[in-house]
Amino acid sequence: MGFIHKKCTDLVEQHRIGIFKIPTDSNLSDLLTKALDLGVLTRLMSPSPSLSPVFGSEIDDGTRKFKTRTVINGKQVPREGLSVAIRLCPPEAVRIVLQIALDACKRRGVDLSLQKADVVQAYLQAPLPPDRPPLAAIPPSDHPDHGQFLWVLRKAVYGLPDAGKVFEDFLTSVLRSLGWEPTLFPGVWVLRSADGELRALMATYCDDLLILGIGEDAAATIDPLKDIVTCGDYTDLSEGRFVGVQFDVSTTGVFCHQHDYVASLVLPPDMAGSDRRADKPLPVGSTHEDDTSPLLSAAGVKVFRTLLGQVGYVASCTRPDVALAHSYLSRFLASPTERALRLLLQTVRYLRSHPSLGIHVRPSSDPTKLTAIEHGDSSFGNAASPHPQTGWVVFINNSPLIWKSRRQSRVARSTTRAEVLALEEGIDAALHFANCTAPFYSNIRVGIGCDAANVLSLLLSGASSSAERALLPIIREMQDKACVVPLQAATDLVEQHRIGIFKIPTDSNLSDLLTKALDLGALTRLMSPSPSLSPVFGSEIVSSLPPLALRDRPTMEKERRGDGEELTA
Repeated sequence: MGFIHKKCTDLVEQHRIGIFKIPTDSNLSDLLTKALDLGVLTRLMSPSPSLSPVFGSEIDDGTRKFKTRTVINGKQVPREGLSVAIRLCPPEAVRIVLQIALDACKRRGVDLSLQKADVVQAYLQAPLPPDRPPLAAIPPSDHPDHGQFLWVLRKAVYGLPDAGKVFEDFLTSVLRSLGWEPTLFPGVWVLRSADGELRALMATYCDDLLILGIGEDAAATIDPLKDIVTCGDYTDLSEGRFVGVQFDVSTTGVFCHQHDYVASLVLPPDMAGSDRRADKPLPVGSTHEDDTSPLLSAAGVKVFRTLLGQVGYVASCTRPDVALAHSYLSRFLASPTERALRLLLQTVRYLRSHPSLGIHVRPSSDPTKLTAIEHGDSSFGNAASPHPQTGWVVFINNSPLIWKSRRQSRVARSTTRAEVLALEEGIDAALHFANCTAPFYSNIRVGIGCDAANVLSLLLSGASSSAERALLPIIREMQDKACVVPLQAATDLVEQHRIGIFKIPTDSNLSDLLTKALDLGALTRLMSPSPSLSPVFGSEIVSSLPPLALRDRPTMEKERRGDGEELTA
């Protein structure tokens, strides 16, 4: 018995499996060991199932532990025949939704109401579509129907491969019927009054709902929804959290952080120096060093992947300061090395040493207009990893609201090409952001800072002539041997939409911190609970730019010719 007890203890400790006390009368597995009344279980299996919550994992003080949930972006899964959910609100959309809500409240002089809700036993509330092939379950062996009948499922029970998609379609149809309208942000909905005035916004993530009321109680805006869908766990967001993110609401805005989640990150006790402080996520210059260290054991691989997943979640939600670390260390996901694990442990120690950093979302000085300043950069690869690293960050009201640090998919044979590819990606991100927010503002200004003088010179050299454009098919055949095609795309987008491109000194380019392992002080000062209020470089430049023009190419061509003739194919 002692050996078995120790083995169980070791497994629980090693894999962090939660063991909790459950009352006997709430333990549904008891019905699979003794001949008892099956009512509690069969009510969950009936065509109209009971929606009482199943006993969950709680800490002694009644608060819930953090849970892990793997969510795949359905638009990026090419497998045929796989039914996936695609309307999940990404973390960056939550921050932008907060920005939209704060500006809407300031325009009308009203308060913001923030609440979250949870759809109780979500899948069991979604009826299976009538055109779905029928699915039946075998009744329990002690039920009179056993051996006589099969139970035809009518609800999207947990375990069905398409249950998530069925629930998403069900929730979508319900929200539409109640007057909610989808936005260009995945998983984000708006509710307007009869005269078109914004009443509320809602962000959906699986079965979690974030409701933002504009001058009215957020919970009241979904009262009609509660008549159709059973919701629970109503929490004011000044006290709770939404998918692991905490919100501190004040008169100056909303501070988004993950203090509790970061504090819950625990390094394995056998890792030397796991409690030491770290002042940076990666040592300076480490991303351009060769890695010749041995591969990890199977146990080490599991630790590496677990910690990297936790760092990735923080990096995408509230911590651009570890975005580069996560991007770089993800290269070792398939075959982690001892050096990669040491760097990952330093990243986790850095997070635990600075758990209170986050993102400030503030109302704009003029809430009818939105001004976005983007810093973009690229770092050249090396012999071991020739793909350049792209980094960009979009600042709104002096706060980093959207960011990305990723390795480019193409090999660049010159720094100019690497910078052009990074600029093209930054322009795409800015346009997507502008298109999504355009319905909520009278005008939007976007400026992108670039510290590559050669790229700026190419952009300022003017649009290509007809003869030059005729050479594009030949240039495309050259593939990686020329950077003219992405440069042409960047030039066209800048001209078409009036995006401002300006020169930024390298030491003021904060996106540089998302491409190279450097000192993060300039960025983290904007992320502290009491941040620096000095404006980021480019604020005055972008505020003087003309508003963005979200025009299509035919319209731009007609404006260029100065006539109203229709374009012919």
